[in-house]
Amino acid sequence: MSPYDILEVRQDAAKADIVKARTKAMQTCVNRGISVQDILLAEKKLLSPSKRLAVDFMYPARLKAKRPHPVNVDIPILPISLADLDPNALDSLR
Repeated sequence: MSPYDILEVRQDAAKADIVKARTKAMQTCVNRGISVQDILLAEKKLLSPSKRLAVDFMYPARLKAKRPHPVNVDIPILPISLADLDPNALDSLR
């Protein structure tokens, strides 16, 4: 279970929100089956910038992003024949 789930906060929660969530989680920990040590460890991980980065790596955010609609662009395709190409065009690459 991620520290965000234990404290019931979003991944963009500020430090003040995490501290408030800890006190709320301490009151409801018995009902949710979470130990006090798990709550304190989750708070410690989320308040430390380096540990929070590691938690974010282990538990990536599940954002529901809207997919952009495809844009129809009509690009005219010009007919080109082999006779139109310069036979010496690629000589500089040799």
